[in-house]
Amino acid sequence: MRINLLPTMLASVLLFNTGCGAAEPMKTQNDLSAILQQVIDAKQLSGYFHADDLPERVPLRLLKNQWIHKGLKLRKFGYPVEIIPNSETHQAYMNITDLALGKNTARLVFEYPPEGLAGTAKLSHQNDAWVLDTMTLREK
Repeated sequence: MRINLLPTMLASVLLFNTGCGAAEPMKTQNDLSAILQQVIDAKQLSGYFHADDLPERVPLRLLKNQWIHKGLKLRKFGYPVEIIPNSETHQAYMNITDLALGKNTARLVFEYPPEGLAGTAKLSHQNDAWVLDTMTLREK
C-alpha cells in the first residue's frame, strides 16, 4: 500500500511559512524601534536638541512617513516621542528621509530642520541588539 505524503507535506510547508510570515512584521517593528532609539539617543545629537533651554522642543517629534508611524515605542527626554503629520511641521521635529534595513545592518538618513541639521547613521545588529556604528552630521 502506497501513501501519498505530498498533500501532508504541502500543508505543513504552507502552515510553517504562514507562521513565519506572521512573526516577521513584529520582528521588523521591534528592529525599527530599536534602530530609531539608538539614533535619537546618539551623543552626537545631544547638543542640537536644546531640550533644557527650549521647552517647546519636548517631547521630541518625528514626522510621520512610510517608516514612522504611531505604533513605534520610542522615548526621549523622559517622554514618549510624538509622531506628527506634515500639517504640524510648524513645531520642531525630526524627519527620517531614508531607511535601508538589511538582515544585520541598517542605514538611516535624517534631518532636524530647527537646527538646519542633516545626518546619516549606520548601525549593525550585534549580540541581539542594534548598535550605532557611525553617525555623520552636516549643517545645511
